[in-house]
Amino acid sequence: MPRTVKVRVVGLVMVVVMAGLFGLAAAFYAQVFVIRVPVTLQVDRSGLVMDAGNTVTLRGVQVGTITDVEATDGGARLTLGLDPDEIDRIPANVLAKIEPSTIFGAKNVSLSLPDAPSATPLARGAVLDTRQVTVEVNTVFDNLATVLRTVDPAKLNATLGELAHALGGRGDRIAQLAGAADGYLGKLNDKLPVLQEDLRRLSPVTQTFADISPDVLRILDNTTVTGATLVDQADQLDAFLMDVSVLAGNAQTVLAENRENLATSLDLLRSPAALLHRYDPMLTCFIEGLDESRKVLEPAIGGDSPELRLNTTISIGQDPYTNPRDLPKINVDNGPGCYGLPQVDESERPIKRVPTDVQVDRENSNRVQLGRQSFAPLLTAPLGNAAREEQR
Repeated sequence: MPRTVKVRVVGLVMVVVMAGLFGLAAAFYAQVFVIRVPVTLQVDRSGLVMDAGNTVTLRGVQVGTITDVEATDGGARLTLGLDPDEIDRIPANVLAKIEPSTIFGAKNVSLSLPDAPSATPLARGAVLDTRQVTVEVNTVFDNLATVLRTVDPAKLNATLGELAHALGGRGDRIAQLAGAADGYLGKLNDKLPVLQEDLRRLSPVTQTFADISPDVLRILDNTTVTGATLVDQADQLDAFLMDVSVLAGNAQTVLAENRENLATSLDLLRSPAALLHRYDPMLTCFIEGLDESRKVLEPAIGGDSPELRLNTTISIGQDPYTNPRDLPKINVDNGPGCYGLPQVDESERPIKRVPTDVQVDRENSNRVQLGRQSFAPLLTAPLGNAAREEQR
């Protein structure tokens, strides 16, 4: 092989080797051979300096890079390439925000752990969402320029001058006001849980008001009709109020003249009222018992018919009345009682005798016996009583 050809071949090989080394270095720099786990991040805007290759950090440590930036209708979509060795340590509910490394530096994605990290790690292809993008200097300048274009400089200068004049020499008072406001806000901050609970309980109340608002409006509408009626009948209403005033004057005169008699009457009613108050529980059952007796006696006396209906039986006799054994005595304070009324069960019959004397409680006699008093004395009892009265 000629020397010239040999030199050319060696030179070509050197060029190829150098190009391969440069390409390999570029590939390593671009992390072509690094395996990344793709994760998508949805943002409303990506910022000015957001390019592929920017870093993704967690607690200040790089855990990946941005592999792609794509504009969408609602903002931007960033594709994050995370280190497979680090993704298992990142929870699924990780928080993300975009912030610059410096004021004018490139934007990076900063991941942060939530207060309650999930036990499930971040999976391949997961979609994160963030609305936190650091405000950029150009955005501030743009908004400021918009304000300056809208506001008249002369008016702005006058306003700032008046503001400076109003605040001049009042630094101590403003500081005191700020301190007092800070104290009020501190106390209010302690009451925020109570305020939140009150607002939560206010929701059902407002819902109730909303539900009854049609009825309230209807009542107000009806009130207008009532008001119109009062206006139309104003003369009659005035006459009525005048009569009421006269009646009140007469009543005052009568009450003033008879106040002692009224006081005496009320004092005399105190004992009967106290007695009625004590025995008021048995009044209801007594009246109901009378009604039950009426229902039982109605068929016996014919009801709506003119005839009399009787069903007679032979009952067990009792001891006849004797004097002084059966004289009425009221020595026992039995108190109010219904004694089975208004409806007496079969198990409570015969009704037990109510004791009326101390340490005396004779039961009703249920034995069969013949009457010891003839029928004739019963017929002639008034005559015999008259004879005895004459003898006396």
